[in-house]
Amino acid sequence: MADKYKHLLETEEETTPQTTMWIIPYGTLMTVLMIFFLVLYAFSFVVSEVKFERIVQSLQKDMGGEVNKEYMERVIRKAREREAAEEMYGLIDEKRLKKFANVRIDKEGIRIIFRSPVIFDLGKAELKPEIISVLNAVARVIKDMPNEIMVEGHTDDKPIVSGEFRSNWELSAARAFSVVRYFIEQGIDSKRLSAIGYGEYRPLYPNDTEEHRAYNRRIEIDIISLK
Repeated sequence: MADKYKHLLETEEETTPQTTMWIIPYGTLMTVLMIFFLVLYAFSFVVSEVKFERIVQSLQKDMGGEVNKEYMERVIRKAREREAAEEMYGLIDEKRLKKFANVRIDKEGIRIIFRSPVIFDLGKAELKPEIISVLNAVARVIKDMPNEIMVEGHTDDKPIVSGEFRSNWELSAARAFSVVRYFIEQGIDSKRLSAIGYGEYRPLYPNDTEEHRAYNRRIEIDIISLK
C-alpha cells in the first residue's frame, strides 16, 4: 500500500512542474477579460457617464485599483466611432448610394463623402428633398456622439455661371453651411459643428476630365476622432 501511494506522489511531483508552464498569471488574465468585456459593452453604443463611473469603480475594486480610466475611455470612444462607421456603411448600402457616396475611417476619424449631384442641383446650395432621409439617418448616428463635426464643401475648377454666387468658393461654403444648418435643426449641438468651403482648391483628382470633375464636386462630413 505504501509503495502504491509513493508511486502516486512521484507521479504528481513529476507532472507539476510541466503543468505550471500553462498557468496564466491572474493579473494578466483579468486585464484581458476586462478589455474584452469592456469592448463588448462599448458596442452597445450608449454608455452614460454615471454608468461608466460605476464600471470603473467596480473594476478598480476587483483589480486592486489598477484600472487606467483614461485608457478605458479611449477604448470606448474608438468602439463608438467604429460602430458609427459601420452604421454609415449600412446606410449607404440601404439607400443604394454606393455610386454617389463613400465612407472612410482612419486615425483622424470618419469621413462621409457625398458627390454634389446627389445633394444639390447645379449651382445651387439648397438641399435636394431626396437627400433629406439620408441626412436624417446621419444626424441620428452623430447626435449623441461627443465628437466635433466638420462639413466641407468642394467644387471643380469650372468658373461658376450662377448669378447667386460670385465664385466656387462662395458656392462650396454655402453648401457646407446648408448641411450644418440642417444638422442644427435636427438637434445637434451647434458648438460641435463647423462649415468650411474649399472651392476648387482641394480636389480629389486633377480636373482634367468630366469624370474627375464630378468626383471633385462633393460634400464631406468629417467626424473628428477624439484623442
